[in-house]
Amino acid sequence: MIIRLDAGHDRSGTPRRVYVHIVRGNVRHVWDEDYQGWQAVPPPWRSHARSCPTFATTPGEYRTLLREWAQ
Repeated sequence: MIIRLDAGHDRSGTPRRVYVHIVRGNVRHVWDEDYQGWQAVPPPWRSHARSCPTFATTPGEYRTLLREWAQ
């Protein structure tokens, strides 16, 4: 399963959104959306990212996910 977490924009207007790949309730991968949209997700999972649900999150959680999981 892939979900998208949205922490809004930073002070410069850059989007703070990540795609999170979850397997059996555990985070497996995290991809920063930046300005790429769903194309930030590698091809094997990209089709799932195109229509995944989006949930609000905090800027702190966004940074934590990137720091701990981004590849």
